Amino acid sequence: MSAATARFSESGISGSAVLDISTPQYKAAEWVSDIDGLLLPVDTAQFLQRYLLATFYFALSGDKWTQCGRTDSNCVEGPWLTGSECSWFGITCDSSSSVIRIAPGPAGNGLAGQIPSEVRLLTNLALFSVASNRINGTFPDFLGSLPKLSNLNLIKNGLTGTIPADFFRRATALK
Repeated sequence: MSAATARFSESGISGSAVLDISTPQYKAAEWVSDIDGLLLPVDTAQFLQRYLLATFYFALSGDKWTQCGRTDSNCVEGPWLTGSECSWFGITCDSSSSVIRIAPGPAGNGLAGQIPSEVRLLTNLALFSVASNRINGTFPDFLGSLPKLSNLNLIKNGLTGTIPADFFRRATALK
């Protein structure tokens, strides 16, 4: 077990999912601790942020995206999982390098799967837009816990269920 896997399992960030080699959480922990060229210390905020974004990437089939997956040599903005996460396609960071925007568009970029709950830990996230893809599962209620989320676009996906009654009470920044 890598130091990253142990940290994310024991801290409750990803629970036991990070211990299962078939999960996006395991793949992200493996990437950030063993493959990522930045070789960041496990206890840093940037290490955690890169893990959270890598979990998003693997959970939504990033290697199959039509634009800017990690092996896309034609990506102008910056392929995912290469260089600074603030330069990855569809990611915007603030002046302190905290992610404030996730919009790996254009719409229909091939994102497929379920939005991982780890996204809830990107507490400075203000915009989350994944429209017109193949995202499935139930409505990601955990997004309501993001204190700065002011713009949420999930249209034209395969999400099921209803928006919980208290979602908008918790998501106070939503416009």
